[in-house]
Parts: sequence; structure tokens; C-alpha cells
Amino acid sequence: MLINSIKFVVFAALVVFLYYIVPLKKRWIVLLVSSYIFYFLSSKYLIVFILLSTLSIYLSGILIGKQDDLLASCEDKEKKKELKIKVKKRKKLILTLGILFNVGILLVLKYSNFFITTVNSIVKSNIPLVKFLLPLGISYYTLQAISYIADVYRGKYKPSKNIFEVSLFLIYFPIITEGPISRFDELAPQLYNGNKLKYENLINGGGKVLWGFFKKMVIADRCGIYVSSVFKPSITGLPILVGVVLYTIQLYAEFSGCIDIVSGLSETMGIKLPVNFERPFFSKSIQEFWRRWHKTLGAWLKDYVFYPVSLSKASMNVTKFARKNLSKNLAKFVPIAFSLFFVWFLNGFWHGASLKYIFYGLYYYIIMMVALLFKPLTDKLVELLKINTDSKGFKLFQIIRTCI
Repeated sequence: MLINSIKFVVFAALVVFLYYIVPLKKRWIVLLVSSYIFYFLSSKYLIVFILLSTLSIYLSGILIGKQDDLLASCEDKEKKKELKIKVKKRKKLILTLGILFNVGILLVLKYSNFFITTVNSIVKSNIPLVKFLLPLGISYYTLQAISYIADVYRGKYKPSKNIFEVSLFLIYFPIITEGPISRFDELAPQLYNGNKLKYENLINGGGKVLWGFFKKMVIADRCGIYVSSVFKPSITGLPILVGVVLYTIQLYAEFSGCIDIVSGLSETMGIKLPVNFERPFFSKSIQEFWRRWHKTLGAWLKDYVFYPVSLSKASMNVTKFARKNLSKNLAKFVPIAFSLFFVWFLNGFWHGASLKYIFYGLYYYIIMMVALLFKPLTDKLVELLKINTDSKGFKLFQIIRTCI
């Protein structure tokens, strides 16, 4: 069921109607049932995988919570010190198993052929490829599943004892296909507690939906007509350049348009989703561009990849080595470059099961690392030339440079 299809529009309108005629405290049931219906219509028996993910993170959260309660109930100081060590190990084991289970499902279903093809090309073997159908939104809901377990482990919030609340967080149908990637403590209460009918929510949300459809069906689809016809060996020169520009616009309008549709639909029911795009083409650097484009993915990678890697023993060893053997600037640069490598490798790998996606992630990683490495020199050059970095002209130059 495509987001820009008549079926989706009718389905969404029916959900909103039912949502508001059901009593406030029971409105979560409408969202949960409609989400499961939507998922089953889209993926049929593959719904079993999101059910397994739901059960795994629910149980992981409960088990981690029990360890926290066990530690809190211990009043003897000496015993508590010993228990704290044991509890930490148990919690880490539960976290690891929960993450491995969910990541394992994703790797098998989405990346099996990538691994088989890679092995075949390296060792010249002939391992046959496998055929797996991908469950709807598995790349998105797996990240949300990991964030839930990790946040409970970190003590950000207590685990939910309501499996329906956890399930609704994972399968909420507007965000299952395109995101935005959401956090349990921000989204689940809005979904489960119910929201009152407000005129401004209907108007603002409806307007956002219409704007999203305009971006998707008028801008993106029209650009797509030109793009699909121009990239041919017989065509060169200016048409190709125009095609590249229009392809960029197409990607943005299509992705952000879909996000506007689901955000607007959610807003009509009083549910506020996180912002996923923030005028990325007005960014003054490539780093800023990626903070504005697909913001929720960037935030997820920062919280659950960059920070853990930065605090790991390996990163600490890299930092110690850099401080002892490198200059001051390089000593700052190397640990950041080390941690960001994993961020951008996984960014590319998450987008698709192909080397081109990994190269896509590492391409931007190299650009950003070069910019970061030479930043002290560029800052001195700007100071030497007495360039007013606050001027509109300089900001325009930065925007154009970033887009190019």
C-alpha cells in the first residue's frame, strides 16, 4: 500500500475517523489494530518478524528492569557493591543478546546475498544466492528496537510492562515505511495515552499532508520523468547536468514529501513526530547538511554508534596513542575520525546491501574528514584575508560550495 495511493488515503482517513469516535483511553487500540492490518496487507506472513522483534525487546526490557530493581532493593552496602558488578554484567548480556537477535534478523534477510556475493568474489567459490522477502520497514523498526533496549539499559526510562505499548511503538503504520526514526519515550506516550480532537491539529496536519502530496506527486514525479529519460549513453553535456540537479530535487521532494504526509497524518490525531528534514540545501557545510537531512537517522547514529564507539576501549587506546605520538591538532582529529568511520560505514551499509552504498557513506566520511583536518588552515586563511564570515556573501558562498 503506497503512501501516495488512493488506498492509503482512504485507509488513513478511516483510521482518523475511528480514532476520534472511540473513547479517549481506548484510542490506542485503533492505532494498534490498524497498524497490524496495514502491515499484514503489505507483508502478509512476514509480520512474524516484527512480532518476534517486539517480543524480544519487550522481554529484554523487562529482564533489564528486574536487574535494576534487584540492585535497588539491596540495602547492605557491601553486598550492593558485589551485586552491582553482577547486575552490570547481566544487563550487558541481556542488551547484547537483544541487539544481536534483532540485528541478526536484519542481516540474514537483507544482507545474506551481499555476504554470499562478497565471499564468492574473494575465494572464487560458487555459493548459491538465497531468496528472502524483506518485511516492510525492517531497516527502520530494527533501529527503533535497538534504541529501546539501549535506552532501558542506560536507565533513560523504565521498561514498559505493557507489551501493547511496546508493540504500537514498533509497528505504528505511518512511520513503518519511511520513518522518521522515533524514540520510545517521545512517541509511545502520545500513541498510547490518546489525544483529544483539536481543530488546529486537523487543519495543520491536513495542510502538511497536502504539501507532502504536492512535493511527492507534482515535484518529485515530474522531475523523475526527465531524470529517467536523460541518463543514456547517447546524451551528454548540459542535459546531464540538468538531470543531476533534478535528480537531487527528486530525491529530496520524494523523501521529505512522504515524511510530510505521515507527519501530517499523525498530527491530525495529535501525535507529533520528530522533524526529519530542516532545509538541508541551505547548509553551509557538508557536516551541517547531514545534520539537516534525515535528522533522525543522524541522531540515532550519534547516540547508538558514535558515543559507544567513542567511549570504547579501542577508542581510548587510539586517543592515548594520538596524544603521545601526534601533534596537538592531529591528536584531536584522529579519535574523532576513528569513531566517525563506523558511523559513516554503517550509514552507507544501512541504506542498502551493496558496496556502492558503503562507498556512498565513506565518500562523505572522507569529505568531512578532509574538511575537519584542514579546518585550522582554512580558519587561518579566512583570518589572513580578513573575510567577514558573518556577511551574506560569504554565507551564500558556503551554501553553494556545499551543494556542489
